Amino acid sequence: LKPTLLDAALTSLLLAWDPRYLWDVGFQLSFAATAGILFLAPRGILGLQPVPSATRSSLLRAGGNLALVTCGAVLATAPITAATFHRFSLVALPANLIAAPLFAVGLGGSAVTAIAGVAWQPLGEVVGWVAWLPLSALSSVGQLFGGLPFAALPTGTVPGVLVWLYYGALGAVAWSL
Repeated sequence: LKPTLLDAALTSLLLAWDPRYLWDVGFQLSFAATAGILFLAPRGILGLQPVPSATRSSLLRAGGNLALVTCGAVLATAPITAATFHRFSLVALPANLIAAPLFAVGLGGSAVTAIAGVAWQPLGEVVGWVAWLPLSALSSVGQLFGGLPFAALPTGTVPGVLVWLYYGALGAVAWSL
């Protein structure tokens, strides 16, 4: 799913409603990931380039573009994660490459479950069990990768100025591309 101007408008409305969301780490991570996908992935950060539409293998194209989007999100959220949780994930990229398709299927399944449940509760319950499968697998991916030895490096306290310098440098690289 590609972020759009609608996302920016909704974010602006959310902040106008309650500016305290700026200090919520969940909001910060979502905002940073969206910005990373929007501004880093299409620019081919780290020398990676979107896979052209003319590529014969749709699986190759989808996998390559998923890797690019995941890199953008991981690069954009790393300093917030390090500053807030005092660790830097070494498994974020491979874990998210596996988790992203599961999340998409789980989200779609959840939407179908909600609609089916409104239409007829027993149908919603049956569809809910089907939607549970990818969501359960998603949870297992997080547990598996998070439990690996050396899944994350401790960072200690990360000064806010380093976070801002990182984002300044990342922005300059994105701008230059």
